[in-house]
Amino acid sequence: MNIYKELDIIDLFEEKFGNQESVKRACDFMASYLAGMQRPLPEIAAQGLVVAIKYKEGSALPGELEIARKRIADFLKERGAQLNYSTVEYRMAHAVEAILISYQNPTWGGGASELVSIFLDVTETFESNCDLMRTLLKEYFSL
Repeated sequence: MNIYKELDIIDLFEEKFGNQESVKRACDFMASYLAGMQRPLPEIAAQGLVVAIKYKEGSALPGELEIARKRIADFLKERGAQLNYSTVEYRMAHAVEAILISYQNPTWGGGASELVSIFLDVTETFESNCDLMRTLLKEYFSL
């Protein structure tokens, strides 16, 4: 999927509302994107996503994000996969971990569009849905 042009809307949003708000919206986008997938997520990713969605909806606390993040980090560490994206399970665990980390610290040096771009690169081998991506980009980043 060539998504780079589609992500310009995030850059325009970030120019107006700043990095922190844009990264928070990027997290909302990423959580919603994963929740909208047809294919079931690997268990460790699904567990983390539940917490991310609850946080997005206001029913989970920051401490719950950290517990879920640590659970994923421990899962990856036990398998020597902290930097390993070779399996679908690892890629999706990393994708959800990125959401949890970014919710806790909503900044990204390369801009929110870079965060989303990396996320989409990681997740597209699991499932890609251009229509959902476009819908959610408009939902979260329209000016």
